[in-house]
Amino acid sequence: MLECKSTKIKEGGKKQITLKKKAHDKIESEAKKEGMTPFIVYGFKDSNGNIDKDNIYFSARYDYLLDILSKIKYLEEKIERFKDKIEKLEEGN
Repeated sequence: MLECKSTKIKEGGKKQITLKKKAHDKIESEAKKEGMTPFIVYGFKDSNGNIDKDNIYFSARYDYLLDILSKIKYLEEKIERFKDKIEKLEEGN
């Protein structure tokens, strides 16, 4: 589950956004109800009000990030094992 925030770049090019803990607590509570992982995504708007897509960030509790990275690693390893099995089956034909 994502909560998106944005703000305009301040005069002089200063980029700053304030994320309060209660925003994290809110999205975490909502995400738990839906069985999802909570993240706050934020970026900065240019002078035209458009989000700079090259400067989008996220904020989450560290344990959520570790959990996702662990799952990615597990799935990558599983994909490699399947590739090896497929390769062996193709060699057998």
